[in-house]
Amino acid sequence: RASTSKPAMKRGRPGASPKEEDEKIELRALTFQQPYASAIADGGMDIINRKFKPGATTPLPFWIAIHVGKSKRKLGERKSLGIEKLWEGSTGAKMPPDADLMEASGNIIACVRVVSVRDWRKEESPWAMNARCAHAPKGDSYCWKINDVVKLKRSLPCQGQLRLWRVPKCICEEIVPQLRAAARPKKKRAKSEFIGKVKSEDGDCKAKEEPRVKVNGSNVKVKKGSNVKVEKI
Repeated sequence: RASTSKPAMKRGRPGASPKEEDEKIELRALTFQQPYASAIADGGMDIINRKFKPGATTPLPFWIAIHVGKSKRKLGERKSLGIEKLWEGSTGAKMPPDADLMEASGNIIACVRVVSVRDWRKEESPWAMNARCAHAPKGDSYCWKINDVVKLKRSLPCQGQLRLWRVPKCICEEIVPQLRAAARPKKKRAKSEFIGKVKSEDGDCKAKEEPRVKVNGSNVKVKKGSNVKVEKI
């Protein structure tokens, strides 16, 4: 479920005009080889395994964009590291075939919010793994806990980079409004139950005046034919 907090974007100096503020908005990204990019966007993966921590200038929580790399060398890990089973256990659905996963290569496909970072040995999620290579397992490895996955309306072509990198402004301008919309609290809809069509007080659906009814305890006028729970008054 999306958080009600506003996306943590880097902003301009205090007191800057709205135009200047918009020019200062920044979003960082990480490039993931498949199947990990899609596992984050669609497979229920709630951990980013990395050898490094975010910089001191990136306070938690913060949003990052998920970029799909073009390399195919980690596709075999879907079986060797049990990614297929983790995907199915998290979503109840099977992981798509390799060809489908690679269709998104070279694109930003989603954004996630990083809420905590700690040593991988202390993380209980089944997605937590040592980010170090098997032939050199010693060294630091961190789990970046993520939530609030926001799938983008369309995949955005972009050149990936190593470690955390800045999303180009032209692409950032399309992503940021989607993050703000996802973070905006959703209005609660009044509960209703269909028990029949609204009728006027004399029982004639073709009455000229709109009927007065009780909807969820309030006296209101409702259009004839509306499917709501009503009580004649």
